[in-house]
Amino acid sequence: MRLKIACFTMPCVGRIPLGAFSLRPRASPPATRSFDKLVKLRFAAAPDGAGGIGRDHVQAISVHLYTYNNDPNLRIEELRSYERLFDQCGYAKDLPRYVTEVGAWYPEQFTEATPPMADKVRDIKRWCMIPAALRHRGVYLYKHSNLVTLGDPAHVPEIAAAIGEMRNGLRGKTLRRAALLDDDTIWLSFSDGSELRA
Repeated sequence: MRLKIACFTMPCVGRIPLGAFSLRPRASPPATRSFDKLVKLRFAAAPDGAGGIGRDHVQAISVHLYTYNNDPNLRIEELRSYERLFDQCGYAKDLPRYVTEVGAWYPEQFTEATPPMADKVRDIKRWCMIPAALRHRGVYLYKHSNLVTLGDPAHVPEIAAAIGEMRNGLRGKTLRRAALLDDDTIWLSFSDGSELRA
């Protein structure tokens, strides 16, 4: 049986309540286009011709999370904005969630020179850790052919190591606690006693 996934893409909207992360107030993110939101709401409630509605056929939800500003607060807000939309659509809280594309985008695409390698490594780790902290079941890093979204893991050992560390540090783990620390470090603690920071 094929897994049916509803895929959502939208810019972040509104402010988020305190939850798994302790957030400091930041500037409000840009508003979403009302058309995009309307389409998603209409799909979830649309009759399927067999007595059900669209959301009855969704077994998992996929989102895309691109970095337009490398502030972890904005990434957290974007994922929380998706959750608010899922609530409006009537999707169950336990419906599996995935980030099926994540990477850098304008104005801060990866080039050979920028951002500095330490920032690239930190961003890759956060792209994996933030969705994990918000209970997403999987994250798929997107490497565009021109290398601007992820860099070149095949030829840059630091990027490959960051990806490997996240794969090994997150796979099969049970999250106990997560926090955004005062210095903007993401911290995850797992039931096996291991921790990740980025």
